[in-house]
Amino acid sequence: MRIFAIDDEQAMLEELHEAIRRAEPDAEILDFRRAGEALSAVTEQGLAPDVVFSDIQMPGMDGLSLALHLKQAAPGVKIIFTTGYEQYAVEAFRRHVNGYLMKPVEESMVREELDAPGLTYAPLDPE
Repeated sequence: MRIFAIDDEQAMLEELHEAIRRAEPDAEILDFRRAGEALSAVTEQGLAPDVVFSDIQMPGMDGLSLALHLKQAAPGVKIIFTTGYEQYAVEAFRRHVNGYLMKPVEESMVREELDAPGLTYAPLDPE
């Protein structure tokens, strides 16, 4: 399983990465500090994620815009927002994201999202 972790704050990104790693030890986790970098990884490098855990408020492209672009570029991707702001929840679900977690994100929260219905993935090639 390939998982993107996206947060512009380094400390939050590290916490998110560790929560994902503990919840899904065999996953390939790619960290990004900018939404545009994550989108480029998909559109230019062909690195389609199975799951994206993304902050909403970030400089440049925000997480809400990223969700729209990712749904077009990788239609099967599961998007879970990780944020400290409750006020974006309605808009997030209008964009058909799969989850909305309040920070700080913990392993049990990640596990619950990964186990939620609708997530299907093929194991990564061992190449």
